[in-house]
Order: sequence, then C-alpha cells, then structure tokens
Amino acid sequence: MADYDDKNVRPAMQEIATTADGRDITRGYLDPLAIQPVTDPVLKIRGNGDYRIYSEILRDDQVSSCFGQRRLAVIGKEFAVDPGGKTKSDKAAAEFLFEQLNHIGWDRVTNKMLFGVLYGFAVSEPMWARDGRFITLDKLLVRDRRRFGFDGKGLLRLKTFSSPEGELLPPRKFWSFATGADHDDEPYGLGLGHALYWPAFFKRNGLRYWLIFL
Repeated sequence: MADYDDKNVRPAMQEIATTADGRDITRGYLDPLAIQPVTDPVLKIRGNGDYRIYSEILRDDQVSSCFGQRRLAVIGKEFAVDPGGKTKSDKAAAEFLFEQLNHIGWDRVTNKMLFGVLYGFAVSEPMWARDGRFITLDKLLVRDRRRFGFDGKGLLRLKTFSSPEGELLPPRKFWSFATGADHDDEPYGLGLGHALYWPAFFKRNGLRYWLIFL
C-alpha cells in the first residue's frame, strides 16, 4: 500500500464510494435497475413513501402563504440569457434561447418546479419540436414527482403499471433537480416538508381538539 505522503502516487480516477454496488452501509445492496426507496424518515413512517403527506402541509394557512410568497419573489425577478461569447452566433443563440423561454412561459414553469423545494425534488418533461430550421421547445410540462423514482445508479425512472420498478427514460428528455440533502448520495433530496410536517400536524390537531372542547 502506497504512503499517502508519496507525491508520486497517481490519484484514483474511478468512483470509489458509489452507492450502486451494495457497499453503501446506510442502504445495503441496491439493484442498479430497481428504484431506490426514499430515506426521509418522516416520509417513510408517516406516508409509507407517499409524497401526498407533504401536500397536506400546504393546507396550513401560514405555510401556504409564506411558501407562495417566496415563489412569487423568485418569478417576480427579471431573467435574461447572456451569450457565451462575443461572436454573432453566440448572441444569436442567446436570443433564440430567450425566445424559447418566453414561448414556454418560463415563470409558470419556475413556479411549479419550485415546489421541489418543499418535496425535495421536481421533474419536468421538455416537449421538443421543429420550426423548419432548429429544434425548439414547444412546452415544458412539470410532472407529478410521485410517478418517478431514482434507480441504484441515480438515474430517473418512470413508474408504470407494467413496470412498477420503473422504465428507464431516454437521455435529454427529462429535467429534474433535487435539493435540501446534506450529501450527494440522496437522489431525492430533503425538502422543507421534512421539517414542517410535525409542526403543521400538531398545529392542525391542536386546533381540532380546542374546537371540540369549545
């Protein structure tokens, strides 16, 4: 075994701490072709992995108003597309992309994708088209995250009746993002719903018992 102080040792180029080969002690063996279970303890215990329990949080007036306010603050800002260079083709590409974003209603898409901050992740499907010269964006459809999962390699899969373990999706067809987790081994992220569930639950049930008492 080489000494760590040996400056002549070449760094390993391959991924060592992968989660796809059964070496992850936090998950155990994961079939690379099967959808990974969620690790969020609130989601597992209270919802059996169903994200609908976090939808209940939005019934709380304070959560709904504050979360809506923050989303509106984001989409209320102007957006722009800066050219990647100084040539005419760079500027033309930036103008073309800006037109595409306006065409699909970028504020509408952003507003819906920001719900991923509450749930942990969000998924959308670009609908490509042609205008005679270029491939264009016709629509960007934000999908229900409950229909998707990530496999042992971290690839997005679509759950269907015929393939409950998920159908592997074509490349460059879906856009997803995850947020909130404190490491990169969690493909589902960790949304605000994890922290808000119990405060909203006790508030709702406490109010119910007070109304019964009255």
